[in-house]
Amino acid sequence: METLVIHPEDAEQLETIKTILKALKVKVEVFSGTNMVNEELPQYVTNLMNKALKEADQNQATQHEDFMAEVKNRLKK
Repeated sequence: METLVIHPEDAEQLETIKTILKALKVKVEVFSGTNMVNEELPQYVTNLMNKALKEADQNQATQHEDFMAEVKNRLKK
């Protein structure tokens, strides 16, 4: 299944969306912006982020286009 992120523009839209989802019996998890920011990341994600930031600081980062080209080359094999 897919996960949707919905950004209502006001309280009225929010309540309407909640009502519709409740009527459809869709599971809903509510996160405020701060909850998402303060949520602890798994250690491996933190390690990868720190490695990427360190590489970027040392101008060793790989450009997105180059990375995607390498991924496509490996998938062809």
